[in-house]
Amino acid sequence: MYAWAEKPPIKQEDAISTIVYSIPIAKEKKKKKQPQRVHIKEAKQIKKKKKDDSSDSDSDDDMLQYVISDLEEFSQLTTLHGLHFITGKDSSIARRVTWTLIVVGMMSWLVYSGIVVSIIKYFDRPINTVMSLNYVDDLKFPAITLCNYNQFRLSELDESTSTVIKLMSKSTYILDPDGVDWDTVTAALRNYESINMTSSATRLAHQIETILLFCSWQGVQPCDPRNFSTIITDFGVCYSFNNVADGKALRARQTGSEFGLMLRLHVQQYEYSFGENSGAGFKLLIHPQGHLPLVNSFGISLSPGFETHIAMRKTRVFNLQDPYESNCTNEKLEHSPYTVPICDYLCKVDYIIQHCGCREYKMPGNVRVCSPLETVQCIFPVSDDFVNKHIRCSCPTACFSETYEPAISSTFWPSEFLSNEYLPTLNLTTDYARRNFLEIRIFFEEMSFSEIRQVPAYEKSSLMSDIGGFMGLLCGMSLTTIFEFFDLLFCNFIVGWKKRPVTP
Repeated sequence: MYAWAEKPPIKQEDAISTIVYSIPIAKEKKKKKQPQRVHIKEAKQIKKKKKDDSSDSDSDDDMLQYVISDLEEFSQLTTLHGLHFITGKDSSIARRVTWTLIVVGMMSWLVYSGIVVSIIKYFDRPINTVMSLNYVDDLKFPAITLCNYNQFRLSELDESTSTVIKLMSKSTYILDPDGVDWDTVTAALRNYESINMTSSATRLAHQIETILLFCSWQGVQPCDPRNFSTIITDFGVCYSFNNVADGKALRARQTGSEFGLMLRLHVQQYEYSFGENSGAGFKLLIHPQGHLPLVNSFGISLSPGFETHIAMRKTRVFNLQDPYESNCTNEKLEHSPYTVPICDYLCKVDYIIQHCGCREYKMPGNVRVCSPLETVQCIFPVSDDFVNKHIRCSCPTACFSETYEPAISSTFWPSEFLSNEYLPTLNLTTDYARRNFLEIRIFFEEMSFSEIRQVPAYEKSSLMSDIGGFMGLLCGMSLTTIFEFFDLLFCNFIVGWKKRPVTP
């Protein structure tokens, strides 16, 4: 059996001592936990400090991971074809390389052919010409300007006027241009400085009352000299029919030679003298109302002894202004509506006025008329210089023009039967009639007009259509796809801005 040793009894002093010493020990145990809490807080602060020190690199890594993740998600959702094969996690390297080449190639094709070429084409401003034929119930009849080839009646010339006209006349020098003694001409013209060429030309010209034998409008309505107005053109003194304001102009309602203007004219060759021309007959110009008639440049020559039919076709032309190649103008000229020929003619007139200080009586303007001596000494040589030096005038195409294209046919008139039947009763011979009489019929060939209109061949809508077509064909893109890319860039910019390091 074991014998248990009994513990000695604790004394009172020892118990008190034990209690006293146990209290500090308990306090020490409590104090040991406090340093442990302090250590955890400091560890967090240290960790935070380390994190702050490495925030730049961690932020960049996080941003890169976010962009990659966002790009992968974007490639799966965007309408740009082929991109998801490049960024997809399941795509092999070969597949990614292949689709990268395809997408880059299609994008390059889009940029060059779809965008660059289309923009260049747009700024080249190509033009299409649209032609149309418009049938109408009636047409405005044009103005008809008529001039006799001879400008000065022989019976009205006195000795001094006859001398001046002969010295100034180009027809005097046509047969022998090298045999002219200009010194003698100049000396002779010094004696006639006071002659007023405008009034003399108007007085000496053939009068409409004597050259118009018969006139009718649309076959039933007679007309007479009162329906003609005197006008000075580049051909001299002429007479215009229906050259009135647009609202008062005559209108044709039927086609054919019986429903136009019929004129029977007397050339009066027995009155011919020196002048600008060497032929005999009339010059006729068909032009819109109010236009300066350039009879000398564009008139139709009509010979006596013929019945001439002039069938007209009306044409209206519309051109485009800058920036298109036609670069037309709506400029208003001082003496006429704008056309290129009239602009060129007025440019020549201005050139002569600048060099001579005066104008020929046949030229429009308010500048004084040159004397006969100034005409020979200055106007003639300056006019030749204008042509020989190839002076170019700034006369762009008109934005709107109206022309009457003539189709001319003629036959001998009068016939031998009529000559034998009627001329003896008028005390006229066939030879006289053939030398002095002619008949003209002017009419519309069709009750329609042609319209030639320039239109833009490549407008903004065409540009957008071509670019959009290339985007859809090559890349499966639309305009919305571009906004998807903007959205991607914007969102990544916002995320990057929010995650930027903040400097205390």
